[in-house]
Amino acid sequence: MNRRKLGAALLGSLLLGSLLPSSMADSLWKRRSPRRCYLVDDSRAKRPGDLLTIIVSEATTVSNREGKGLSKETSANGVFNLAAASGGGFGVSAADASLDFSKSTGRTFDGAANYQNSQRFTDRVTVTVTGLTSQGDLIVEGTRNIQIAGEFRTLHVAGIVRAIDIGPDNQVSSQLVANMSAVYESRGPERAFTRQGWLGRGMNKIWPF
Repeated sequence: MNRRKLGAALLGSLLLGSLLPSSMADSLWKRRSPRRCYLVDDSRAKRPGDLLTIIVSEATTVSNREGKGLSKETSANGVFNLAAASGGGFGVSAADASLDFSKSTGRTFDGAANYQNSQRFTDRVTVTVTGLTSQGDLIVEGTRNIQIAGEFRTLHVAGIVRAIDIGPDNQVSSQLVANMSAVYESRGPERAFTRQGWLGRGMNKIWPF
């Protein structure tokens, strides 16, 4: 009896399977992400389209000091004396001439120059990998625009990054970016008060002293 029931169940399953529409099993690999299918891969940027964070930390200090001194003196002295006398039966004559001159000149020049300049810029920006060099280095570029209370701030960064310089947190210091170009611009009411006017800038160019 059990064998009959088992055979009937198998026959029913076969008949039911033949009546149902055929379907293929869905593969999990078709929905895989190329960035997540490797067990030993990380999230660091390595191909065009990836994102990379650049820590902008630039400090520049220039100090120059120069001094010159010049001193020149000239002195000249001269003495000329002439005395003459003559005598005769009719009279006596005498002559005396003297010339004394002294000349002295002096010139002194002292010059000194002292120049110091210190600048520091710190920020961070996330850029996009736009391509790869022939050596496999990453070509990156990115722009960040911020508007706060009518003030516009724009930071544009571009350069070349070696993959070995990227940290585990997908960040790299700006000091390790080759051919780096960082442009920071601002527009708004504050700039009008902190920037010198056009007449003052023109006078700085033509003022000779």
